[in-house]
Amino acid sequence: RLRRPVVNMGLHAEIGLRFMLAQVRPVLARGDVIVLSPEYQLLIRKPALSSTACRAVSYLPQTPGITGLERARCELTTSVERVQSRFMFNAKRGLGIPRSSDDIFTGSAFNEYGDLQSHLGRPSVPRITFVPLVSTLSEDTLQSIADFGAEAERRGACLYLAYPAFADFAYAQSSDAVAEIDAALRRRLPHATFLGPPGAFLLPRGLALGVILYA
Repeated sequence: RLRRPVVNMGLHAEIGLRFMLAQVRPVLARGDVIVLSPEYQLLIRKPALSSTACRAVSYLPQTPGITGLERARCELTTSVERVQSRFMFNAKRGLGIPRSSDDIFTGSAFNEYGDLQSHLGRPSVPRITFVPLVSTLSEDTLQSIADFGAEAERRGACLYLAYPAFADFAYAQSSDAVAEIDAALRRRLPHATFLGPPGAFLLPRGLALGVILYA
């Protein structure tokens, strides 16, 4: 519909901003359009590599923005995880323990288009627990986003920022922290286009998936 190629860096949970921005930054070019929609929790943590990003680093031949020491740590961590995973798989199979049929994130939970469908038709969650956001921002993370925005501007790319969805029934509990995040990002990204205030991206209760929302 947009008639232009699209690269989605958010195809897996827990990749994190550090890895995604490092992968995109070297290939920024004039005319590129970047839509950044970071989870709020990512803005209050230091931009360390997550375990999921470490797995990606260990498989990729080139990882710009990742130091040699970080790569070595990722390769070691991933190797240990593989051994542990294989041991648990063989142990459960040997003991005759079946895989959980209630796991909505197994391979069979997705259709041929990659859409999650195993949750469809299930009863709604009777009670949803919400963990309010804290207002302590990670200066390192904010600076990494600001550096990325400056690089995009220098190369003639356009950066847009869209806030992630937030549960409407819990928004008031975190509105002060969200307002602080919004103000900090607008100060750090003077050339970015914000696609609306945080309150424009509220999620109705009926669309909430899961029992704990960190929004």
